Amino acid sequence: MREDFPLLKEVVYLDNAATSQMPKHLAEELGELYKRKANVARGIYKLAEERTLEVEETREKVAKHIEAESSEIIFTKNSTEGSNLIMRSLFEEVKRGDKIVVSVLEHHSNFLPWWYLAQKRGAKLEVVGLEEGNLAMGELERKAKGAKIVACTAASNVLGIEPPVEEICKIAREEGAVSIIDCAQYAPFRKFSVKKWGCDFAFFSAHKMCGPFGVGVVYGARERLEKGTPFLYGSGMVVNISKEAEWAEVPSKFESGTPAIQEIIIFKKCLEYLERIGWEKIEESCRALGEYTHKRVSEVAEVVSIPSHITTFNVEGVHPHDVAAILDSEKVCVRSGHHCALPIHQYLGVDSTVRASVYFYNSKEDIDKLAEGIEKVKKIFKAF
Repeated sequence: MREDFPLLKEVVYLDNAATSQMPKHLAEELGELYKRKANVARGIYKLAEERTLEVEETREKVAKHIEAESSEIIFTKNSTEGSNLIMRSLFEEVKRGDKIVVSVLEHHSNFLPWWYLAQKRGAKLEVVGLEEGNLAMGELERKAKGAKIVACTAASNVLGIEPPVEEICKIAREEGAVSIIDCAQYAPFRKFSVKKWGCDFAFFSAHKMCGPFGVGVVYGARERLEKGTPFLYGSGMVVNISKEAEWAEVPSKFESGTPAIQEIIIFKKCLEYLERIGWEKIEESCRALGEYTHKRVSEVAEVVSIPSHITTFNVEGVHPHDVAAILDSEKVCVRSGHHCALPIHQYLGVDSTVRASVYFYNSKEDIDKLAEGIEKVKKIFKAF
């Protein structure tokens, strides 16, 4: 399978939590689609109708992947736009004094929209901490009392923690709160059921699932989408407009304008590619390799994450950017900084970290090269 990813012949790529690689044949097919462009939804000539059908086939494929109805799937340009779409759809429902609950684990895309909403609507933002290496569920249950919104990640992009999503959604539902789940670090590794979870909204991105940039997915329970306020205003979202607007049926109500048509079509093929590999195999291989990464890196650096597809660490006395720069000189690609997750870094009392993240196409040899690179970092800085 590594043959499908040419970059792996050039570098050790361990930044999959930021974005994964695309199979070369699908990248080529994406280019071919751009040679025969047509817009969707409004054209009645054959090519336009073909493209419209292909986009809707992707919607159906995504819905099946997460056990939702196709009408509950909205395409956005990424996870961040997805969370903002959800926030804007709920904007008018939130009143002064309402409570919004988030976890300290959140990526900024599932933290800042709720911080902004609280600021603008006079609501109170409550942040839930950690307990014994996981989300503090007792604290969440207390803070969720009377809450309007509960937002949580399904998998942390810094610590690899996977909070009990089904339990969180149950707590939110019992309080009459809207539950929003960030699946950006969860969806690349497994199929899941939003219906089993009982969440009101969920979102993730295609580019972390061997897919193209420019495609995000929002799941919204149909009753929530029908009730919610649109995010973008323009073509395709109304059936009539005069003094009052008559919105189009969902999901069109939330998909104003021309989408990333070719990219959406290719995303379906990416999901099919992952299905051929097998979701159980993907999850199993990433878990095993993540455990190996945790073990090897723990031998040469201070690891702060749990064993998972993400290994977050620091080298004592060396800034994470210096670590990443030296690793890059060894052709090992990792991420350094706060990973768009300042709350958890502040909670841990660190400014930044280094993150190595694996996907199914990585190998133990990749991890050994990472460990060797960290040893070189230590030798270089020992000289100072």
